[in-house]
Amino acid sequence: RRLDVLLKIDQKRDVQAVLAGLEARAGADPRVLKDPVPTVEVLNMTEVYVEAAIRAWAAKEDHAAVKSDLMLSARLLAEGRDAPLPAPAPSKAPAKPAAKRRRTILKRG
Repeated sequence: RRLDVLLKIDQKRDVQAVLAGLEARAGADPRVLKDPVPTVEVLNMTEVYVEAAIRAWAAKEDHAAVKSDLMLSARLLAEGRDAPLPAPAPSKAPAKPAAKRRRTILKRG
């Protein structure tokens, strides 16, 4: 499922650094699907803030937790906190079974 996290970044902050940090955070989270690639977009700009969004995909079992973690990360990054971000929680999605090999039996004559 796709998740969208919207955030407002004060114009006094380094907007590019916040967006890059958020993109890196999504890319490093094993629960965020690698295809399609997470995107960070600037949606609007005012004299006071920049409105941005990160759009990412996650398994339905991880959707709420990933969105929550990305919202927290967005807030911490937008506030300029130097503390390390919390580690992503483990995935709740079931592991995909390995593909089964098919045996081909050849019939002779």
